Amino acid sequence: MNISPISVADPPTQKQGYRKYTPRYSNGNPIWQYFTVYPYSRIPTCNACGKMIMNGWKSIAGNTTNMRSHLKNKHPHLFRELCAICESEQKKHYSGNWTIIPYVSRDEFLERIIPKPESEPEYRPPSQYSTPERLKTPLSTCHTPVNTHSPTEPTIPKLRFLKEELEAEEATLRLELLRSQIRREVATAQFYQAQTKAIEQGRFPFIFPQSPPQ
Repeated sequence: MNISPISVADPPTQKQGYRKYTPRYSNGNPIWQYFTVYPYSRIPTCNACGKMIMNGWKSIAGNTTNMRSHLKNKHPHLFRELCAICESEQKKHYSGNWTIIPYVSRDEFLERIIPKPESEPEYRPPSQYSTPERLKTPLSTCHTPVNTHSPTEPTIPKLRFLKEELEAEEATLRLELLRSQIRREVATAQFYQAQTKAIEQGRFPFIFPQSPPQ
């Protein structure tokens, strides 16, 4: 059985057992500045030496791990240049001007933002000239102002208590949002440090994200 080699004019198709390769991170990963995928081969090719980067016997198309290893072993100066590009791209998303807000306890935070309740009116004893209840005449009783408040209508102390509860809940929500922001900033910093360290050690391909982790 004779197996004819695949020519450049007749590239392999999916029917022949090969998968079509499209670089997923060709616009985001800086390593694609040093490799090109030609239509006739569909395999990453080094721009410096022209070598095609394979992925192994299971598939033809290469991956960014082999591409990075090729630069590190065959073109050390290009590998150092790649690390410098990755570091500069990292600084665009991680600003050194970010500040970590110090932790503030819940009680102290609420004490700062919730205004102190107004003082209760000073109690004044009844005047000695006031008419006792038992001496009031029917006429004066008729002219006594009727209480206009309904039993179900909230009083001023109850409204003040509800207002304080709402302010406390709002302050707690602000505190949780502040802590979430701090956790996101710390996670973003750790993420980029791990990416840079992985590129320098050559453990896995550097995938530059479009935005910091949320």
